[in-house]
Amino acid sequence: MALISFNADMKIKVVYPQLTKQMSGSDKNYLGQTGTFKYEPRPQVETAQANNTEVNFSPSTSEKDRFNKLGENLDDLIAQAEKVEAAYRKRAEGVVVEYDVTDANNESIVDAENTLFGGASGKITYAMYERILDFEDKINKWISHQSIINDGKLNSV
Repeated sequence: MALISFNADMKIKVVYPQLTKQMSGSDKNYLGQTGTFKYEPRPQVETAQANNTEVNFSPSTSEKDRFNKLGENLDDLIAQAEKVEAAYRKRAEGVVVEYDVTDANNESIVDAENTLFGGASGKITYAMYERILDFEDKINKWISHQSIINDGKLNSV
């Protein structure tokens, strides 16, 4: 391959601006600055003192004791949950969601109500909502049961 060399002369013309301004001394100091600053870490604070932690130390309860304590209040918690459910049922007794059966946008709702309740009335009550939740719970239990029977596969598929 041949070596190609190229020599050229260039002419540079320096154009000085018509308006120039002298820099002040403080501006010249800014040109030399690097932008670095001295890092000073925050002072460290002691977070724990040995004598305080030893005085207030109490051994943790065993798992058996914790389990027994949770079991004591379980019946009370279930009773409270039933009271809350009854209060929701009483408050939502008059709540009715109405929709237009003839509207094409509500076709999926009409189909669902027709399938679950045997007809499309255009009104969904709280009692219907509770029945749907119970039905959904039954379906979930059935699916989990089938999954266990079939080694994690639904309907052996």
